[in-house]
Amino acid sequence: MPHPPTPEQAAIIHAAGHSTASLMISAYAGTAKTTTIEMLASHLKTPSVLALAFNVKIKQELEARLPKTFTIKTMNGLGHTAWAKATGKRLTLDVGKIGKLITATAKATGLTLEKDRWIAVKDLVEAARTIGLVPSAFPHAKSYREDTPEAWLALAEENDISATEALCTFSRSVLVESIKQSYTGLIDFSDQIYMSVCFGGVFPRFHTTIVDEAQDLSPMNHQMVRRATVSRLIICCDPKQSLYKFRGAASDSMGKIRPLQAVWEDYSLTVTFRCPKVLVARQHYHAPGFTAAEGNAEGKVVELPHGLAKVPDWAPDPDASWSFSDLLRAINIPEGQRLLPDTLAILSRNNAPLITMAFKLIRRGQGIKMLGRDLGKGLLLTIRKNVPKADASIEETCSALQAWFERESSILQANKKESAVEKLSDRYESICAVVESVNLRTQGELCSTIESLFSKDSGLITLATAHRAKGLEWPHVLHLDPWRIPSRWAKSEEALLQETNARYVIETRAKETLILADLETFK
Repeated sequence: MPHPPTPEQAAIIHAAGHSTASLMISAYAGTAKTTTIEMLASHLKTPSVLALAFNVKIKQELEARLPKTFTIKTMNGLGHTAWAKATGKRLTLDVGKIGKLITATAKATGLTLEKDRWIAVKDLVEAARTIGLVPSAFPHAKSYREDTPEAWLALAEENDISATEALCTFSRSVLVESIKQSYTGLIDFSDQIYMSVCFGGVFPRFHTTIVDEAQDLSPMNHQMVRRATVSRLIICCDPKQSLYKFRGAASDSMGKIRPLQAVWEDYSLTVTFRCPKVLVARQHYHAPGFTAAEGNAEGKVVELPHGLAKVPDWAPDPDASWSFSDLLRAINIPEGQRLLPDTLAILSRNNAPLITMAFKLIRRGQGIKMLGRDLGKGLLLTIRKNVPKADASIEETCSALQAWFERESSILQANKKESAVEKLSDRYESICAVVESVNLRTQGELCSTIESLFSKDSGLITLATAHRAKGLEWPHVLHLDPWRIPSRWAKSEEALLQETNARYVIETRAKETLILADLETFK
């Protein structure tokens, strides 16, 4: 073990071995949550234990550190097991299943689907499965939303999908065929959750279930946890890192888990072994009680171009400027010395400033790793949907994209869809960032440039949004455009809380230095 148990960890370990109550462990960033799970594992006295990981990376880490007698799965892996047991079949995983069904169904009905409508159908079927909407053709199944034309249209609106009632009907037909295929054993990743929860998956049962990153679970995930657990839950979470509401995570996921068990004991992990002392102090407004371990570095917060930041609040100075050399000096890299891989990450609330910064770094010969290849795919789809011809001039392309943005954003604003406007605006600004950073002549060149950007993985500097930086850490973090938090589109109390969580995630990725800087003043 890297260190003896802290008093907080010792209390959790004791409860794991001497209490029968379920445990709710709230763990701040870098507080050795996985190490605590490893420590308490040998004290559990139940005959069977399931550990659920949020993704494959965390699963692999738990497999290396927990007893071999534990069963360790991702949520998808648990669902896969449950559906295989229910069907009695060896399941075949086909990630292109829905796309093939859309094409086949359109051909069978004589319907011509343009690319944007094809994508809308795919997105709508995915949204239906995410929330557990089951067509009424399967009355034996458990549906978490009514199957009506109005419900499908509402689902499309909630997910910013442009869909008519006819397209919703077509999407419903595709979902029906997908369900039928799932009974034959042909599934995709979404089916692992959807079919197992809604259609009677036979879940293995464990006396104790340990759940990691519980703040990001969806209502469907909650049902999986309930069905797999006999008597006890050990829940690990950091509510301050809850960022995935846009992806189906339940609001107040921990509160919604509590009804799954009758008796709970609450514990906290507040001592971070990652974050330097000065950064921990900055989080107290949002994470009260957050404490740096005694051996942690003092750390520093640097404001470029002015030097050490004196106050938590930050605003750019439009008359100042900073350079890459200033950035290297801020992290104590001497002039001429090579920057090592994974030393520095540039993080931001939005994608657009990261894309502009990426091109600035590429032009000076700096290797980058841009996280978020699905973002690149989304930008390409937007461009090709609005400007189908690759030989269209860049002026024609920009004009069409501007008209699209103004049209769609005005509709969303009229319907008070602030979060949707935020996503739309970031997508449009990201495309504009590419156009402004590179000398382009046509739509084809624009698309090729985006494809090239998101295929680069030369590794020296990582660029990512807060959402993609979760679970990662670097010695030095540059928070690009801190003034973007909170977003001007965040109106509700819940939306503002997600914004504050994003700042917390960005700042707690740093192990030594946090740099605050404005893109516009980078020279």
